[in-house]
Amino acid sequence: MSRVNENDARSYDPLIVSGFKLGQMDFIPADNAVITAGHPPVLRMTPAGAVDILMPASNEQTKGMVFWLHNIGAGGIITLKTSADAAFSPAITIAVSGGWVMVQCTGSATANLGWKVVASNLP
Repeated sequence: MSRVNENDARSYDPLIVSGFKLGQMDFIPADNAVITAGHPPVLRMTPAGAVDILMPASNEQTKGMVFWLHNIGAGGIITLKTSADAAFSPAITIAVSGGWVMVQCTGSATANLGWKVVASNLP
């Protein structure tokens, strides 16, 4: 049985049999491009060169938010950074052409610990 609370879009105990989709967006990020909470969860990026991507701030509102980021271009490595343009600890990078990471917001008030890799095809 699945129940939905329509006030804040929460679903409890859903059973998905087939056809599950996540929203996605293709884009060419410039250096220091900003990802917001309004972006779809799947982002297919084709950078022209090595770029930094600024993630949403880590807080209670973004805690648990997940993005699947895919570097489909051959232009350069993508480095994820805090909303204030600082490195994460450990650093989060996406390899050229075919690299991907799934990241989740920890909700940590310490900005460089705000996003962590959940899964990736990186070594």
